[in-house]
Amino acid sequence: MDNIIDKQNWAKLIDFTYLKDKNDISAISDFIETANQYGGRGACSWLDVFDLCNSSSVMAKKISDLKKNGILLIGVINFPDGKNGVDLIKREAKIAKKLGLDEIDTVLNAEALNKGDYEKVKKEILAVSQFFPKKTKLILETGILQENDFSKAVEIANETNISFIKTSTGFNHNIDFEEKIRHIEILADIIRKNNYDLKIKMSGGLENLEQLKRGREAGADIFGISFQKAISIINSI
Repeated sequence: MDNIIDKQNWAKLIDFTYLKDKNDISAISDFIETANQYGGRGACSWLDVFDLCNSSSVMAKKISDLKKNGILLIGVINFPDGKNGVDLIKREAKIAKKLGLDEIDTVLNAEALNKGDYEKVKKEILAVSQFFPKKTKLILETGILQENDFSKAVEIANETNISFIKTSTGFNHNIDFEEKIRHIEILADIIRKNNYDLKIKMSGGLENLEQLKRGREAGADIFGISFQKAISIINSI
């Protein structure tokens, strides 16, 4: 019984994620069914994937089942490089709203932040969070972002109706696990010292339950994991 409860508790901390072929109906179906079966926190994917699901009565029913079971529908915007520009970002956010999504994971414009163009960074974030206030996660891509920019990025997130800081898109996680843990600790420390109303989503190449436990100890609140890997981790409990 304790084993079952542990599995359920860990599943509720995971956004089951699919960020591969936008037209692979079989894989998309497996992704949705897995998030539902295991009771994940959310199901995270491309906007095009949710749009595709809405065009099929069978897939739309599966999406409806997710919502009935309290599993959040999460779309990615300005993804994965954070360079879409404010007009396209706003169009994406409107599409996401129309699709009935619950949350958005959007990528920070690291280039603008690095140049000190903070107003541009804020405008691009607000283009999303105005439609999803306190339901938007800001992806910092900590493996690429300069560490001396972490504080400013978190400060801006706190000012722009963000709910979570997210560490990685999963497309650029070419840093070792200990470095990822150190980044979580830095972010958690910034949030704590400034009393910011923010949480942390750890993502990018997470492989096993031990890594999730280390992430929680370092300050991560939830995790973003590919749905196949999430199955493997939960079944290992």
